[in-house]
Amino acid sequence: MRKPSFNVSADGKTVDVDGIVYSLIPKQGSFSQLFQGDYGQGFRQGTFGEQLTFRHALEIHEDISEANAALEVARRELILGNTVFYRGRYLFAVDNPDMVEEGGLGKMIVRETVAGGDKINGVFFSKNGNLRAIPYQEDITEEYNAFLISGSTYPVFATGDRMASEKLAKILDKTKDRIFLSVPRNELTFPVFGNIGHRLQVFGGNYTNYPNAISFGVRK
Repeated sequence: MRKPSFNVSADGKTVDVDGIVYSLIPKQGSFSQLFQGDYGQGFRQGTFGEQLTFRHALEIHEDISEANAALEVARRELILGNTVFYRGRYLFAVDNPDMVEEGGLGKMIVRETVAGGDKINGVFFSKNGNLRAIPYQEDITEEYNAFLISGSTYPVFATGDRMASEKLAKILDKTKDRIFLSVPRNELTFPVFGNIGHRLQVFGGNYTNYPNAISFGVRK
């Protein structure tokens, strides 16, 4: 996997990572505040895949001062993206759920899954990639090191990024931590990349008001 680009703007407020422009200062708040938050003119909350891509770039470019400053924050907090998990007969990941009309999530899932796109390593992708599905199995919890995570398809499902497993492996190889993956039990939950032990964890229910999550803005 090639090294991502990291081109900081003249004012030091944003950075271009492989063609995606991120805000270097994240928004902080509860899950609901982050989902509904204002990320600045021309910016939106990044999806979970975009958040993970940025975290990976920060780790790779830690020697750059702007990356190091953002990384210090990212390592302390839970990183939330604009992605939800919906549990039915399958487990679905939906990016930018705010763009789905109210009450239409289930219908969209059925329609898009039937219409289909690609199936890659057991993960079903809709045509635009914003919806993904895998067979649902209860109580799947596993711990991985860098070597093992590189062969898991769960990060690909969670992010929509076909390189996500390799990106996580690079992070773990650098930090020498292990990562804990879990499948949500609630109907609607949220994937979060946690700072403690570098855990990819799914929170829902009572955790929706968790006060210390962060999200980085992405240019629309």
